[in-house]
Amino acid sequence: MFNLFKGTKADKCIRRAASQSKKGDHSVALKELEKGLVIEPANVSLIYNKAVCLAELEKIDAATELYEQLFSTDKEGKVTSVGHFNLGNIHRRRERLDEAIAEYEHALEGVERLDTNQRQKRGVESNCYCGLGLCYLAKRDLDGAKSSFQVALRIDPDNSTAQRNLERLS
Repeated sequence: MFNLFKGTKADKCIRRAASQSKKGDHSVALKELEKGLVIEPANVSLIYNKAVCLAELEKIDAATELYEQLFSTDKEGKVTSVGHFNLGNIHRRRERLDEAIAEYEHALEGVERLDTNQRQKRGVESNCYCGLGLCYLAKRDLDGAKSSFQVALRIDPDNSTAQRNLERLS
C-alpha cells in the first residue's frame, strides 16, 4: 500500500489495510481504508489505496470514480500519475484502448511529481510505455507498439513485458 502520511491518525488504518491486502483479504482492507477516510477524507493515500482495493474486488466503476476523485484531490500530483497508470490498465483490460492511451499519457505527464524515489519513477514511466505498447498492439499499430516497447526498455532494461512483446514483434 502507498502511504504518504506516515504518523497521521489515518496511518494505522493504512498499515492495517496493507496487512489485510497482502493476505488477499481486500474486503477487510477496504473497511480499514474507509475508517481512515472518515478521519481524513482528503488523504490521497487513503483514496488511492481504496481505489486499488476496489479494482482488486472487481468493483471497476467504483474504482474509476475514486480515481477521478483522487485526481481532483491530489493538487500536488504526489500519486496522480500512478492513479492514471492504474486507470489506464483498467481501460486496457476493458478494451477501451483510446481511453487507456489517454490515461497512460496523463501518467507520463505527471511522473516527475510523484512523491517517490527516481528508481520507482522510472518503473512507473517504463510501465506506462509498456501499457501504451500493449494498447497499440491491440489496435494493430505495430510501429507504435514497437516504439513504445523500445522506450520502455531504454528506461528499464529489465521490463520483462516489454522484452517479451518486442521479441514477439521482431
